[in-house]
Amino acid sequence: KIARRIVKKLQENYYALSPILIFENCVGIFRFYLKNGQLHPPTWAMKLYCAVLATLYPIAIGLLSRLPAAITRQENLINEIGNLPTFVIVFQITAAMITTTFFFSRSNMEIITSFAEMDDQLKTNDNDFYKKDRYRNIKYMTYMCTCQILIYILDGITEPDPYPEVAIDFPAFFIHKLEILVFCILIGMVKRRLTIINVFLSKFLEESVGNKTPVFTVCDKTEAVVEINVIGCPSENNMKIRDLAVIYDKLGTICSMINNVYNFQIFMSLVSTFIYIIITIWTSLYYYKSPENNSGPLANISIWCFTTILVVAVMCFVCERLRVVRNSTKILVNQIIMDYDLPKTMRVQAKAFMELIEAWPLRIFVYDMFSVDITLMLKFIMIRTDVIEVKMAKNKKNTIENKENAKKRNKIQENYYALSPILIFENCVGIFRFYLKNGQLHPPTWAMKSYSVFLITIYLTGFGLLLRLPAAITGQESLIEIINEVPSFVILFHYTMTMITTSFFVSSPNMEIIINLAELDDQLIKTNVIDFYNKDRNRNIKYVIFLCISQFLLSVIDIVTEDEFVPESAIIFSVYLIQKLEILVFCILIGMVKRRLTIINGFMSKFLEDNDNKTPVFTVCNRTIALKEINMIGRPSENNMKIRDLAVMYDKLGTICSMINNIYNFQIFMSLVSTFIFIIITIWTSLYYYKSPENFSGPLVSISIWCFTTILVVAVMCFVCERLRVVRNSTKILVNQIIMDYDLPKTMRVQAKAFMELIEAWPLRVLIYDMFSVDITLMLKFISVATTYLIVIIQVSHFTNY
Repeated sequence: KIARRIVKKLQENYYALSPILIFENCVGIFRFYLKNGQLHPPTWAMKLYCAVLATLYPIAIGLLSRLPAAITRQENLINEIGNLPTFVIVFQITAAMITTTFFFSRSNMEIITSFAEMDDQLKTNDNDFYKKDRYRNIKYMTYMCTCQILIYILDGITEPDPYPEVAIDFPAFFIHKLEILVFCILIGMVKRRLTIINVFLSKFLEESVGNKTPVFTVCDKTEAVVEINVIGCPSENNMKIRDLAVIYDKLGTICSMINNVYNFQIFMSLVSTFIYIIITIWTSLYYYKSPENNSGPLANISIWCFTTILVVAVMCFVCERLRVVRNSTKILVNQIIMDYDLPKTMRVQAKAFMELIEAWPLRIFVYDMFSVDITLMLKFIMIRTDVIEVKMAKNKKNTIENKENAKKRNKIQENYYALSPILIFENCVGIFRFYLKNGQLHPPTWAMKSYSVFLITIYLTGFGLLLRLPAAITGQESLIEIINEVPSFVILFHYTMTMITTSFFVSSPNMEIIINLAELDDQLIKTNVIDFYNKDRNRNIKYVIFLCISQFLLSVIDIVTEDEFVPESAIIFSVYLIQKLEILVFCILIGMVKRRLTIINGFMSKFLEDNDNKTPVFTVCNRTIALKEINMIGRPSENNMKIRDLAVMYDKLGTICSMINNIYNFQIFMSLVSTFIFIIITIWTSLYYYKSPENFSGPLVSISIWCFTTILVVAVMCFVCERLRVVRNSTKILVNQIIMDYDLPKTMRVQAKAFMELIEAWPLRVLIYDMFSVDITLMLKFISVATTYLIVIIQVSHFTNY
């Protein structure tokens, strides 16, 4: 009996869809066919007919296309650009015919079979239900054919010179709209069955609460509300809500299958619509500036563009209506959950139903990139508006929304927002760490990596072509000038390795740093969130501006002091800028660690001040980060575990510092190598120019300035790391004061002792391949090395003269 009922439902669903299926069969699209009450995949004859039509469409459009006329320059470019959407549509319908007939027949049969099984559970025994579906589909087909004929007539009227490929354009665009119509009909079938579920739930709620509870539901006017309470009376043994949940689960499965089948058609519809919008805007400007009267072609393109956008709008509206009905289901199920007068078993069933509703959002996604709903249509509308006005309005809107929704921002997005000025700069020069998408960090794409490799190739090729080494080999250039090129080789090697390692190998550690900072900020930064990240962003912008200005001034000084302009200077300047940029990124990351450690110190300092105002507290912090007036640790008590939480935060800071160290080991090492080479060459060339009878003050000044700036980069790097160590020592002093305060509860002092062990375990020192640390002692070593080599080179130069 169940099998016979399902077969009957299958036949009735096929009967409702038959007008649209017959139309598809005529144009070469075969999903399935009905035989003896069963669905079967297309036969070989059907597939052969589909293959013939799929071959004829591209051949015909190729033979009748005006591309040969454009090649022979008998037709202007504007007309050929207008043909681009036709090629896209022909490609779409050809692919749709092949995929639907040859690959998706099983999926289409499963959709109809699932509808039949679900209808058997919903007890849709009314023949009027399927007749209404059939008549509705006939109306849709009639309306679509009428619209397409009217558009064809308007096209013939507005086109001054009718062209032969219109005979192909018309059926191609018609099949394109036909496939979107089938998609909308299937989504409508899902919506109507979900509406029936809503009616069942609504009727049950009305009768169970005595018609006192207002019930919100969405349903079509053509579908009258069922007078019978299908769920029945509330009781412990009533499992009807569970049955409705099972039906909803099947609806979700059907919606997912429809999504998979129509992914390509929806995507190509959006592509063709986007192309139409761009071409319409472009040709409108072209015809507007043209002295001739071109209102006909412009009206023609505008009409086709409007209808294409209308297709996307209808598709978005249908999917949005499904979401509205699904939200109505959610509201009704929630009312059952919150009705404590109902039996517990029914409320438990409703909770399981709610979980299924959350699991199946009934949203249509285009290859998991974006959803088909009203927001998609709004995006298309924004494309057609004036770009400048939209951006201005969007900036104003974003400013208001940022102020209102600042507390809801994701910490990853906040940290990315703070670092975005420096990250954008890095992306421009071919260094990609990660990118942000939907609030999540992702490693660089292959396009980004290809861009990095492309820039590396350009730099190496340009430097090799402009290098003055051939002149030195032929004796046209002195050895001193070749030696001056050595630091450039080192910096270029440094830049090349940095781009490769950062974009290809260390993207995951870079993402982990930001993710760990975000997790830390979620626990640490509770107040003044906007101000904290805005200050970070503004500080980074200032650093980038200062770096660019200083590098520009150095370049100007180098050009002024140089006797003649060297072509490879253009490459050398940019490479030196990138080297300093990477050191700046390292210093910014260390500064982010320091500022968060300063906040921890502020919490402990405030706790100690409130606990004993006579206790002297030593702490180091920036003036821009004011200590919070609120005591975040709270009052001393046996149950207070805030110090333990601060210790966990410090442990995370230590992990972040270690990851930064591992990533920047090579960059710091190469910076030290280039600085060392600069010191040696500067000393040697200074003695050379000093003993030379000619006036070489220009090159000597240029080399000295570059040497000074390179040493300054190392000095800044050492200073930043030294400041982090000073703040860490302040943390150690504060924790020690808590340990030595015997008036505090024992549990808090034990937590402080564990904190002290973590401080000892994480010294927050930056080590270069475990050879030496980056701090003030490193700068002193450089001064010592420079002095030693100065003495050695002076002695060698003195003996050489003799």
